[in-house]
Amino acid sequence: MTLEAAAALAVPTPAAAAAELFAALNRARAAVGLGALVWEPRLALAAEAHSRELCTADEVRHHSTDTGTALDRVRRAGVEAAWVAETLGQAESVPEVHRSLLASPAHRAARLRPGLTHAGVGACVVRAPGGRPRLYLTELLVEQ
Repeated sequence: MTLEAAAALAVPTPAAAAAELFAALNRARAAVGLGALVWEPRLALAAEAHSRELCTADEVRHHSTDTGTALDRVRRAGVEAAWVAETLGQAESVPEVHRSLLASPAHRAARLRPGLTHAGVGACVVRAPGGRPRLYLTELLVEQ
């Protein structure tokens, strides 16, 4: 097996995937002159729980019959927010999720909103048929 093929099959831990996406988000913000977001652990826990739900359902959706909307999840986490957004992605790698979120005008606008202050990112990582990784990532973005 080539090194490239092995890397394609590498499966990151959920914590590593979340940290990688959060770092990519802050790099994207810096590239357009925006400040870095502060990691909010309560948002990260809520985002991780939503990502696990997406894994179980094997679909990407903002509304959950169990946990409601992004605003519901943020409130239940005990985070005060003047503005809330949620971005979701499913792909084989974190860079692929990051690129797809920036390529979507609505997701890009949410992630690069000037007033954002805090974020939490959660991930669920599984192996898809054939052994390739499948990542489900949730970003909860707030303005406080």
